[in-house]
Amino acid sequence: MVNYIAKFVSHLAERAVPFRRLTHKDEEFKWTPEAERSFVDLKQAMRESPALQHFRPELPTVLSADASSHGLGACLLQEGRPVAYATATLTPTQQRYAQIEKELLAIVYGCEHFWYYLHGSPFVVQTDHRPLLRIVQRDIAPLSPRLQRMMMRLLRFDFKLEYVPGKHLHLADGLSRAPSDGRVSTDEMEGTEATVYSCVTLSAEATTDFKRETKADLVLRGVRRFVSEGWPDSKAHCPILALPYWEVRDELHLTTTYSSRHTA
Repeated sequence: MVNYIAKFVSHLAERAVPFRRLTHKDEEFKWTPEAERSFVDLKQAMRESPALQHFRPELPTVLSADASSHGLGACLLQEGRPVAYATATLTPTQQRYAQIEKELLAIVYGCEHFWYYLHGSPFVVQTDHRPLLRIVQRDIAPLSPRLQRMMMRLLRFDFKLEYVPGKHLHLADGLSRAPSDGRVSTDEMEGTEATVYSCVTLSAEATTDFKRETKADLVLRGVRRFVSEGWPDSKAHCPILALPYWEVRDELHLTTTYSSRHTA
């Protein structure tokens, strides 16, 4: 994990000497006060500049997420450098989840924890669990109830899932193995997400009717135009009929095809 951001940590070779000694075959593994000081120093170096950089909205953003048997880890990255770290400890119930459920929960946790960085913008999610790629690309109706609920939590985000071998997912993997005392909720979904779910499970025929009526509706025609061409500069210049959509204008988008993760 330290080696991944080695080029951003000044004087790393000198600061990591106690650890290199412990890796020698003829060296007895003995945790000395010197090793403890070096350990604390390197952890601090990973949490400050130049290793940690400020978030810049104009740069491509990557969320790296991973799950261990007892914890979740997530790291926000830009240009290969960490912006922020996050960890959470699994509850006894969550520890009994199937591995694919834990891995998806790690993504849910990362997206929701870094909500203010990710919401409203496209980003890439990195995972070392290849079966998740098929889960995210398919309709959520055939999934187990637990996976359905987690997928519904992700409907609010515009992301592309990318597989990365575990040996290259250093940051998220390390974080998941040493989680904090934080928790991630897996309570039942209510409200908006439940409404979205009722929409995305429409039949193909009902979906076609829904699209047709949306295009015919006078108010929604105006909203569609604003979504595609841009909203007025201020709420005062927004037509009265479109005012109910003003507060959620950044959450609306148009798609040409119907899928489980987007609404038309």
